[in-house]
Amino acid sequence: MSQSFMADYGGRLVDNGYPVIPIMPGSKVPGRHHVGQWTPYPDWARHCDRTTKPFEVDVWQRWPGCGIGIAAGAVVGIDIDVLDAALSIQLADLAVEMLGDTPCWRIGRAPKRLLVYRATVPFAGRKRHPLELLA
Repeated sequence: MSQSFMADYGGRLVDNGYPVIPIMPGSKVPGRHHVGQWTPYPDWARHCDRTTKPFEVDVWQRWPGCGIGIAAGAVVGIDIDVLDAALSIQLADLAVEMLGDTPCWRIGRAPKRLLVYRATVPFAGRKRHPLELLA
């Protein structure tokens, strides 16, 4: 393991077709590291409409503590923010039944989970707690 998630996983995500963006350490905020300091990245949304270039990951992986965000658009996340384990599993099963299986999922604070899919056409997300569609 290195000093950043971007260094460890950024290249592999890009190789698998995911558009990635740099995330400031300890946050969920897109950021840039310049002159030894992290600042918000105001133009991050442009990465939703194009592939990430390998040279970008080469630069970002040198930024200390750089996290990884996946720029949504054609990448869709089903974010299940439910603390009831049985209900969380039931919602995930329903998503798989309706959308198909996905090899890409994440469990943060269990039993909450995120299932990642690709859309053929990019679209805007929707938020209806406790289920969020990130796109």
